[in-house]
Amino acid sequence: MHLYHKGICYDKKENYKIVMFVMVKLMEMETTEQNTVALYLFNNIIKIANKPTNFA
Repeated sequence: MHLYHKGICYDKKENYKIVMFVMVKLMEMETTEQNTVALYLFNNIIKIANKPTNFA
């Protein structure tokens, strides 16, 4: 059973396949490409962490 919310799949098996695919792709990349991906992810995590929340 696949549960989707805002384009995110909450099926653990499906997410496991996606994580494995991404890991394989990262291992195929050269170091400079891996650094670019890491910087992109870091910047987006910081944006999410600093996003104000509305608890009204």
